[in-house]
Amino acid sequence: MTKTQIIKRIYTVLLAVFTLAVGVAVICVVADIYYTGKGTDVIYSREIVGERLEKLAIPIVMLIAAAIAGVVFPLCEARVKPKSEGAIKKLLVRLPEGGKDEEFSAAKKSFYKYFIIRICVWSAALAVTLAGAIYTLCYLLNTANFLGEDVTAAMLNLVKCVMSFTFASLVALAVAATVNGVLAKKQLTQMKAMIKHGDGTKPYAESLAVWQKIKTAANGTAVIWTVRGIIFIAAIVFITLGVLNGGAHDVLVKAINICQECIGLG
Repeated sequence: MTKTQIIKRIYTVLLAVFTLAVGVAVICVVADIYYTGKGTDVIYSREIVGERLEKLAIPIVMLIAAAIAGVVFPLCEARVKPKSEGAIKKLLVRLPEGGKDEEFSAAKKSFYKYFIIRICVWSAALAVTLAGAIYTLCYLLNTANFLGEDVTAAMLNLVKCVMSFTFASLVALAVAATVNGVLAKKQLTQMKAMIKHGDGTKPYAESLAVWQKIKTAANGTAVIWTVRGIIFIAAIVFITLGVLNGGAHDVLVKAINICQECIGLG
C-alpha cells in the first residue's frame, strides 16, 4: 500500500467518524429543542432554536471543509486497482470450457462455490432488509399504535421500531458488502487459474453477448416510459382514493394543529 493510499484511508475513516459524531450531536440538539418547548409556559421559539443550533455551527462548517478538502486536496487522490467485480466481468469472456489437468477442475469448483456463497450472502442481507421493511410498514398501518394521548411516547416507540430494523438492515448490508468483496477476490484468483490451465475455448463470450442485448433492451426508452407511466397512474389512483376517503381534510387539520400548537402561531 502506497503512502497516498494510506493517507486516503486514514482520511476516510476520520471523516466517517466525524460525520457520525456530528449526526449524533444534531440528534441531541433536536431532542433538546423538542423537550425545551414541552409544556405551556415554555414554547420553543426562533430564539431558542437559533441558540441551540448555534452550537453546531463550528462542527458543521468543519465537516463541510473536510469534505471539500477530500475532493480538492491532491493527496486524497490515489490510483487504485479496479474492483474485483469489474475484473470478473472482463475475465468472464476468457474463461475456457475445459482444462488440461485437475488444477482446472479444482479452480472451477472453487469459482462456482464462491459464486453461490455470494448469492446466499446477498440473499440473506436482502431478506433481513425486507423483513424490517415489512414489519415497519405493518407497525405504521396499525392505528392502535397511535391512538394514545401521549404523542411523545408514540413517536419514541415508532423511532425504536424504525431505527432498530434500519440499524439491523445497515449492518446486514455492510457485512454482505464486506464478505462479497473478500469472496470476489478469491473468485478472481480462481478465474485466473482456470484461464491458465484451460484448453483455450471461450464458451462464455456468446452467452455474455446475448445477456448484453437483453440488458440494453431493458434499458430502452420504451421500457423506461412504460414504468414511468405505471408509477404515474398508480400515484393518481392513490391520490384520488385519499381525497375520497377524507385524507385531504385530515392532512389540513394536522397542518393547522402543527401551526397553532407546535410552532406557536395563533
